Amino acid sequence: DAQESRGLGDVYKRQQQAKNHANQAANNANQAANQAANQAANNANQAVNKAANKAEKVSKYVSCCL
Repeated sequence: DAQESRGLGDVYKRQQQAKNHANQAANNANQAANQAANQAANNANQAVNKAANKAEKVSKYVSCCL
């Protein structure tokens, strides 16, 4: 019985280790996804700002010179 109990303890330890590794992998994946989403949002914001700046320049030119 003692040997079997020890064996079950080892199984439990391995299950906990596997669970911890799976949780860490999930956390890493979430962090990578969040970073990618943030970078995409930043890129989109930069593109919108550039377009708005160009539109403002065109608007000023049209009102000034045409």
